Amino acid sequence: RLPADMSFVQGALVEPLANAVHALGRVPQVEGATALVYGVGPIGMLIFWLARRLKTERVAVVDINPHRLGTAKELGADLVVNGSQSNPVQAILEWTEGRGVDFAVDAVGHPDCRANTVACAARGGTVVWIGLGGDPTELDGRSVVTREIEIKGSYAYGLKDFERSMSILAEKTFPIASFVSEARLEQGQSMFDDLASGASSLMKLVFTM
Repeated sequence: RLPADMSFVQGALVEPLANAVHALGRVPQVEGATALVYGVGPIGMLIFWLARRLKTERVAVVDINPHRLGTAKELGADLVVNGSQSNPVQAILEWTEGRGVDFAVDAVGHPDCRANTVACAARGGTVVWIGLGGDPTELDGRSVVTREIEIKGSYAYGLKDFERSMSILAEKTFPIASFVSEARLEQGQSMFDDLASGASSLMKLVFTM
């Protein structure tokens, strides 16, 4: 049940933000870390925003949608990489002077994206996969072993994650306008068309009657 002072628009973000809370809960040390979020759709963007809120030192994001990359930049991303225009692994390694990131989160689920998060991790780093993808992922097992990379899955959320999400949104500091678009129900088809085509930065839609 939503608190009395929480709007339905804020309420629409509780569940997806809980996924982000759970994913970052799989990372041993977020504060002060250098991070990568691969894929900034709704869940990935929330993970990026929350990582920033939890005081990561630097955060990079990778996506192929220029509108979403622009939103991430506006929200404080230190590096945005368009994966359709440059080599993401090369860009991240150059950005970290060859070290790699302390933790990387894949919010896409494509085998190439998953493999790239592992390739971008620093020695002893953590990789979290939250993107659901059915295809097998090929990894350089020797590299994972010798660099002591820890790979973790993150699926949905628990009650504590949900409660934490509610408390974060209750603080009224969340940039709702960057995540939620409100529209009349009759605008639904055109809004979904824009969403499907990648022609806008739409994240989450809330319709009113």
